[in-house]
Amino acid sequence: PEGNINFVPTPTAPPVPSNGVMPAPDLVYWFIPNDTQFPYIASWNFTVKQALPGSSSIEVSYVGNRGFHMRVQVDVNQSPPGQGAAGRLLFRAFGRTSPTPCRCSDKDSNYNALQVLGKRQFRNGLYLQLAYTWSRALDNMGISSYWAPEGYDYGPTAGQAAHTMVFSHVYELPFGPGQKYLSRGILSHVLGSWALNGIFVAKTGNWFGVTADAAALGAVGAANRPDITKPVNYPRQVGPGTQWFDTTAFTRPAPFTFGNAGKNILVGPG
Repeated sequence: PEGNINFVPTPTAPPVPSNGVMPAPDLVYWFIPNDTQFPYIASWNFTVKQALPGSSSIEVSYVGNRGFHMRVQVDVNQSPPGQGAAGRLLFRAFGRTSPTPCRCSDKDSNYNALQVLGKRQFRNGLYLQLAYTWSRALDNMGISSYWAPEGYDYGPTAGQAAHTMVFSHVYELPFGPGQKYLSRGILSHVLGSWALNGIFVAKTGNWFGVTADAAALGAVGAANRPDITKPVNYPRQVGPGTQWFDTTAFTRPAPFTFGNAGKNILVGPG
């Protein structure tokens, strides 16, 4: 009865068909395969460090890692190019029309970088540091289609920059107890123990890609990229009504075909 916390209604189980197979409702749901593997990353590095005159030092490092069995979500109820909704894999096998996302673990990534770090230890209240990284990150985390060409989704990782430089400094102001100026009195406590810190970052632009309308593929659950017809020039214009890159280098691919433009082949503003 309603309001009686001592009473728990008995749930009613759905009827089981004679073949013992319960039909799944044609709704959107995701699943994890039985053979799913745990993702992991293997990392390695090698560093050489050298002391320099003037309380300075320099480090040169190679840093790398490799990701295995990385997670990705993909709709397995796709269809080949040109077959449309009628060619969906699960529709042909079971009459299922809804998207069926799989949380799979079959993607990889890799990262390689040269890192240089220069330091000037605290001397006369001044500390300096300059760090530079030249890196390359690649992955195949996206799945355009099960029928895309081999290696179609392998390329630079979106959002990564090839070159990054970071300059930082700390300067202790020469005021206060133990310093050159105003070492005594009230002002020494007011103006003492202050420092000027700064960080300057300069980097090239991030990798990004170009997409094309996938409707002409005639493939449910697929993504597409355009054809590239010439080297891409960069007018490097920023703002409304301007172009950062030459869009005429790309054209719409032929119907039922994947465009030949690579994954994340463009570089944004730095």
